[in-house]
Amino acid sequence: MSARASSRRASSHRAPAEDPEDGAESARPRLALGLLATLPLLLVYEAALASVGGERRNTAEVLLSLPLAPLGDLEGVARLALLLAVGVLALVLTLRVEPRPAGALLRIGMEGFLAALCLGPLLLLAHGWIAADLPAVQVPDGPRGERLGLDEAGLLLGAGGWEELAFRFLAYSLFFLLARHVASFLGLSLFWARVAGDVAGVLGSAALFAAFHLGSFTAWLGPGGEPYDGALFAWRFLAGLLLGLLFRWRGLGVAAWAHGLFNVALALGAGPGVFLGRGA
Repeated sequence: MSARASSRRASSHRAPAEDPEDGAESARPRLALGLLATLPLLLVYEAALASVGGERRNTAEVLLSLPLAPLGDLEGVARLALLLAVGVLALVLTLRVEPRPAGALLRIGMEGFLAALCLGPLLLLAHGWIAADLPAVQVPDGPRGERLGLDEAGLLLGAGGWEELAFRFLAYSLFFLLARHVASFLGLSLFWARVAGDVAGVLGSAALFAAFHLGSFTAWLGPGGEPYDGALFAWRFLAGLLLGLLFRWRGLGVAAWAHGLFNVALALGAGPGVFLGRGA
């Protein structure tokens, strides 16, 4: 009797550690904090978009706003209301585990700033290694010799937030779940199924991120986008890889702030030529 009872006690202690729902429960507060940290970027974008009269919308924002498109002129108001509602929900969930979230939000912003500083050199190293046979990359970076306006800066900051929501938070997660379930169906252990999910998430979201900058790929969303250029596509893909790894390592908020600040740095002239010593 005592041996069976001991066995039952051991089983009851092992079960929670093997329950995948435990990981989901612990991830929810982190996700809420990441959404809360991303919200300022999205609100700045909304303010800048209203200032320019709804022009120059980001492709990821247009994509995620498609369910609101039937509202017509009220789409922007509905999107803003939805963002505020998500922000309130994220704050409530965050406060359950982080009574004073200001410090955590500040840390996310600082990590995003440091990651943005590292992103350019890492991209150049990766691009020079993987795309060495391609011509030098020419990254669109905003008007040279002109002062970057607040509206333009707001759109660029917010674009980082919207693109991280679309390509990391959503696309990465979908690729991860699909690959993990396929790997589990094929008999892989939970560990290797998760590894397969992460690999699929990083590669798949990076490929979509690069493709959604092409005019030929996004024509159904409206005018805009850039023509295909092998070196530039490789640059976008590698940027997506690095941002995907950053998202997996440090979360949505850090990736969004790094992306937005890097966009602004490019618009200020800190493109590949600066890092390579060719001037801005």
